[in-house]
Amino acid sequence: MNTTPNSDIIDVKDLIESFDFDEHVRRSDAYFATLQPDDWRFYKPFYGPSAISGVLVKIGQMFDLAALYHGATVMDFGCGTAWLSRIVARLGCNAIAVDVAQTPLRMADDFTRRTQPDLADKITYSVYDSQHIDLPDESVDCILCHDAFHHVADQKITLTELYRVLRPEGRAVFVEPGPNHSRSPMSQFEMRNYGVIENDIRIEQIDEIAREVGFYRLDVSLFAVRGHAIPVAHYMQIYKREVESAQQFAPDAPAIYRSLAMGSILNERIFVIYKSKDSLQSDSRRHDGTLGSIKVLNATKSEGSLILDVEITNTGRTIWRPSGSGHGAVNLGLQLYSEKKLAVENFMRHNFLTERLRPEETVVTRVVCKKPIPAEHQLRLNLVAENVLWFNTPGGGVLVEMPI
Repeated sequence: MNTTPNSDIIDVKDLIESFDFDEHVRRSDAYFATLQPDDWRFYKPFYGPSAISGVLVKIGQMFDLAALYHGATVMDFGCGTAWLSRIVARLGCNAIAVDVAQTPLRMADDFTRRTQPDLADKITYSVYDSQHIDLPDESVDCILCHDAFHHVADQKITLTELYRVLRPEGRAVFVEPGPNHSRSPMSQFEMRNYGVIENDIRIEQIDEIAREVGFYRLDVSLFAVRGHAIPVAHYMQIYKREVESAQQFAPDAPAIYRSLAMGSILNERIFVIYKSKDSLQSDSRRHDGTLGSIKVLNATKSEGSLILDVEITNTGRTIWRPSGSGHGAVNLGLQLYSEKKLAVENFMRHNFLTERLRPEETVVTRVVCKKPIPAEHQLRLNLVAENVLWFNTPGGGVLVEMPI
């Protein structure tokens, strides 16, 4: 990593301590005031063919760690031009753009209303005044912070506020530079010309602070992998050695893996801070990892009703939300098939969960179906996370052997 010569270096700690919060805000406002209404920064990440790949890789990892879902309330902390907020809103989440300065918030709102008016009412804006974010306690599902935490003057106060607004199962995801960021030529230029904070991100210190304010755990992404193309013959050699042979590594595989990891180890920090132990697991509002099994223990008829005793087990990685009509609520769905084809997808819903069901937990429920089932139809049981997915593909689930 290239750094500025020691003879003319600006110490970021001195810069932070030289001014109070209001002055840092004034400098941030002044920085954004220099931008034109259609500056390239408003178009991130689509602002240039040479830069897009690295940004998209990191955004992909950010969203992977965030475990977002439709309808989630997501804070874009240190939003700047709010380009990330617009992505979040486009994905169907409720975006809250937060920054210390008023100017970028006004400019971001103006840009959104001019260029993407359909998103204008899906993003709200809030100012962070150094001590307080104007949001209620436990009101945010996830916090995204893209290249902004290294601009804050007081990491502990900031993390305390992020902890306060996160819901108990929430998490905060960061994409930041590395531990020598302040000494890079670009950081020195920014601090010298604009007086903005370009701090180092020392992950071990952030971990210690996060635990002090109450967070449960911090995890760091090892790879920020970009394309690493090699000749096909070389690729097949590695593939055969890694996958098809008993050898653990191809001879040059460690060197390749190390080269992929070292870029992020040296210069980037992509990490997630979990508020609680429950934050480690996503829930049934997401597609991936939501799996279950169904076993019919008993099937009888009584007074024209079909009565089923059913054992249901969470066999996936996600926590199931209680039954109901809400997004991601897990219900037992009854479906009708005719000649092995789906005839009625939503024949009946059965609510069987009054509280969350964790992975490997099992519940037994009784289903009473009073609706008549045509003789030429078959009844299948399937699990459904409402407005998210049916657990099994069409034709899956469990076929009920009808009692005589």
